[in-house]
Amino acid sequence: MDAVTGDVVVGRPAVVRADHRVSTDDLVADLERRHDHPKLPVWVRMLRSTGVQWRPWSAPLEETTERAGVGVRSRAAYEAARDREVSAAQDALIQADLSKLHRLETALDKAANRYGPGITGAASTFSWTG
Repeated sequence: MDAVTGDVVVGRPAVVRADHRVSTDDLVADLERRHDHPKLPVWVRMLRSTGVQWRPWSAPLEETTERAGVGVRSRAAYEAARDREVSAAQDALIQADLSKLHRLETALDKAANRYGPGITGAASTFSWTG
């Protein structure tokens, strides 16, 4: 529902894909190269059993594997996904031709003044003209 007028806005989904793709074969080769683990055959079987040949990836596989630790890799993947989400939201607003975005931004700013600063970043990430 449009926050300003109460109108329902239905639009086409806006999709922003990851910049890179990694094949299952590349993942298997990387696992076999970097890990000597008794469960490696199980991991490989699980990867191959999905039937997925290519996976969207936030960064090249080599760059991802150079990051030390699961926490660092997870944080980088989260940040990349968040950036794609913001881009998709901006694209969806543009596709829906929500020219009243400035009024929505003003409403969010007022809500932030009333409820705290946590909500202010939401409106400020969207660019608008008019």
